[in-house]
Amino acid sequence: MEVIDKNHTFWVEIFESVDNNSDIEPKYTLTELSSFNIDIPFDFKRDDFDSIYSELEKDFNWLKDFYNKVEQGLEVSLKDNEKEELKRLCRWIFNKLNHWKQNADPKFKIVSLCFIILNLFNINVWDYTKNRISNLELENALSVRVKKFKVSSKYHDNTPIWEKEAIQRIGVSIENRDWLEIANNWSAFRSSRMFSFPNIFQKQTLLFLLEFCMENILQSLESYEDFFSMMSLSNNEFFTFNYRFLLASKTNNNLLRFALLFDLELKNNINLSNDQEIILAEIFADICKDKELAKTWFKIFNRYLVRFSFFSGAFGVFLAEHASKEDIYIYLNSLGDSGFSKNINDYHNEDRKILTEVFERFNSLAGLEKRTTLWSKIYTKYTEHGLLSSDGTDYMNGISYSVFDYAVVNYFIDCVHIKELESKCTKLNQELVNINSNWSNSKIVMRSKFYKLIALLQPIYRASFVLDGEPHRLQKIGFYYVPPHLINDKKTCLMFDLVLDS
Repeated sequence: MEVIDKNHTFWVEIFESVDNNSDIEPKYTLTELSSFNIDIPFDFKRDDFDSIYSELEKDFNWLKDFYNKVEQGLEVSLKDNEKEELKRLCRWIFNKLNHWKQNADPKFKIVSLCFIILNLFNINVWDYTKNRISNLELENALSVRVKKFKVSSKYHDNTPIWEKEAIQRIGVSIENRDWLEIANNWSAFRSSRMFSFPNIFQKQTLLFLLEFCMENILQSLESYEDFFSMMSLSNNEFFTFNYRFLLASKTNNNLLRFALLFDLELKNNINLSNDQEIILAEIFADICKDKELAKTWFKIFNRYLVRFSFFSGAFGVFLAEHASKEDIYIYLNSLGDSGFSKNINDYHNEDRKILTEVFERFNSLAGLEKRTTLWSKIYTKYTEHGLLSSDGTDYMNGISYSVFDYAVVNYFIDCVHIKELESKCTKLNQELVNINSNWSNSKIVMRSKFYKLIALLQPIYRASFVLDGEPHRLQKIGFYYVPPHLINDKKTCLMFDLVLDS
């Protein structure tokens, strides 16, 4: 879920009235900053930041514990004179950025200070100031700087052995573009000290460039290689889905695109809007221009340790509006062949829900020809893999319901003529009638065949309800269809341990 700014109205009013005030400069902070003989954006240390914050509090006492004031609500936590000072400080920042010249500030001291202050506000300031900054020289200079940034992945004597090994492994994976290895090895860095103190200059630079000059940032990052930095940027809480997907849709840098999408695996409570799902579906379509890349990425998105459940709607749009027959096969293959009839208590207990959301979105958008293509492919996978138990035998594993049952039921609704449906149902029922007289097979084989026939009847049974005007496509969890002629067949019930629902 994206950041909701509780102080939105407050900031709108502040920035709208900035020009009505004279500016005020942070005198103590500027004096302190002038003593730093370093390339600030890259060599700033924690102690340097602490000294800057200390001086800022001398300049503006209300900046002390400012984060807590933001949390409390700035409208009530700041006094009227403090709000006026805030407006004047913003006026000074905007003037400095608008009139910035590289030869006057070659080490970006002033820009860095402006970014540090704006970062304290705990909002994406640039989203509020779309027409307030206009400085082509600043845009070009920042575009050059941002692509030079690199997260230090060097280890020291006190670096844990596992982290040293992880850095080496993921470095090789990134160099070779081994996407599965990158995904698997990244877990070692989720709480790494490398990301405990994000680079404010790079964070604000990226947000600034995304707002004011997207083409510059695309060109700068086209050959960018620092995956650690990309993940640090992607994890920025003010890096909205709209920014993320816009950049992912336009970039030619697959490493950057992967970071933008893969980073979402680490987040919770994600809800994408319809427009965001449409853009993401277009990104999937662009990925599919490289079929081998799509095979690997889709596998990560659909079978990774933490499932990308929030991609379900976008995958539905992608399948309905963009996917070719080959793309549909790539998507289905990315789901794997096992678990097509997973029990709800098994490892990925969200499979059924996730895939149903994909199929529902697809079904609402796709034409009959596209539905026929997808449903028939799924039914083939269902019959080939979805009726198998964990040891590879046809058994009761697939009898109750399948994670694919929505799609399989739709196969019979859209692709099979009613007479063919009735004929198939009759044939399966006849095989069930005759099964208890087939004593030439072993008990295991016979039981396996019996439950496979029962499982094959489930989607036909559900389809009949839909065709009769009832909107049910899913088998209820824990229940399965038993043909009427078997209900009173006590011999068959005894042979196959058939427990009927009363």
